[in-house]
Amino acid sequence: MMVWAMVLWQDAPAGGLLGFTTKDWVMAGIAVLALVLSLWNLAFNRRKEKREQAETRAEVNQLLHEAFYLLGGNVKSESIVNYTTNPEKIVEAKLKIETAKTKDPDHALVYVRMADYFRAKGQVDAAIDQYDIALELDPRFTWAHNNRGVAYYDKGGLNRAIQDFNKAISLDPKFAAAFNNRGMIYIDQNDLDRAIQDYDQALSINPKYAIAYNGRGSAFFEKGDLDRAIKDYDQAIALDRNYTNAYNNRGGSYVDKGDLGRAIQDLQKAIDLDPKYAGPHYGLGYIHRQQGNLKSAEKEFETYLKLVAETPKNKLWIDRAKAFLKELKTP
Repeated sequence: MMVWAMVLWQDAPAGGLLGFTTKDWVMAGIAVLALVLSLWNLAFNRRKEKREQAETRAEVNQLLHEAFYLLGGNVKSESIVNYTTNPEKIVEAKLKIETAKTKDPDHALVYVRMADYFRAKGQVDAAIDQYDIALELDPRFTWAHNNRGVAYYDKGGLNRAIQDFNKAISLDPKFAAAFNNRGMIYIDQNDLDRAIQDYDQALSINPKYAIAYNGRGSAFFEKGDLDRAIKDYDQAIALDRNYTNAYNNRGGSYVDKGDLGRAIQDLQKAIDLDPKYAGPHYGLGYIHRQQGNLKSAEKEFETYLKLVAETPKNKLWIDRAKAFLKELKTP
């Protein structure tokens, strides 16, 4: 810089270049260099800040990923079908989510995972509040719309749920989970053909989507097409050998076909996989009642009522189990 300034000073004519003195040119050069250095420093700091933000986001995503699996996340479906009931895992998941929130409080996924934590605790309203925050931060977050829809479904708010699934599908027409979940609502509304269409769409997007096979099997079951239902449950189990709900549903189909031996095998398999799963106990209670094994039936219905969550969705089955118990205990 000094050499350049000295040459400029020596070579400039006495009147100055363009009317400026040599000193003016030197000062201008220094100002330009300072500006260049300032801009370079700004760009460097921005790159550094972006790199640090990316590293923080990667760390936060890893924490949320770990929390997802602690709460019962399924790698094949990228969703949580059955939330864990293990209190230690729930507490550990919460700690990871809270750490992630401290590091990146404006990350929408933080609030989706916190909602998952509340759903594992059975606090559906609190979960919906967290999904609302996530969607304020990112209105196009398809998983937040989808998961909030499931939470509304759990509350019995089918219309609100279907609005969220519709929104998720409009944002991402290849979102298999939203088609699957909307199909679930159509089953509850007894719109079985539309349910099957949604499950077909989900399976065209993801042919290895075990949950959608299970759902479509349920739609065929409700239509009375037991053979097609069992075929779909078979496929769901082939894709996921630990799919308790598919075993339970296939067991129910075998009950209706009168194949009680296979029904018992499937229902018992579901219990072996998840001893706290209420549904198969209802099925076994029904079978024992039909076979005249009244003490066994009574035990299974009591276990069912002890384990089942009291939700609008389960009310019919809870009432039936109570009625059967009353009948069994009446001399």
